[in-house]
Amino acid sequence: MTEIYMNEIWLFGYDFFTGLWVTWPVLCFLVFIKGALGIVVGRIEKWSTFDSIYFSLITGMTVGYGDFSPSHRISKICSVLITLVGLVFSGIIVAASVEAMRRAMLQMNVAVTM
Repeated sequence: MTEIYMNEIWLFGYDFFTGLWVTWPVLCFLVFIKGALGIVVGRIEKWSTFDSIYFSLITGMTVGYGDFSPSHRISKICSVLITLVGLVFSGIIVAASVEAMRRAMLQMNVAVTM
């Protein structure tokens, strides 16, 4: 790679991790909420702790393989909340990525239109 691309990659990485550093309290809170809701769903559905955490991670990332599905009404409500929390979490990560790329492009004097 040429020097200009290496510099752009370094700028992107620096700005991305700075963005994550700024938002880490919110991200940690969201991970805690997602895990806690997963444990609640697991206890109601009588799943193991591992399966409960697995369910909350897969549901929060909106993948949903279908190998676990809640059958009780309160579990379904908690699953919707897990999905919403996961969407907010993903949105923060995407926003940090976009902002880091925008800053890297601006520092490299590349026209950025929004």
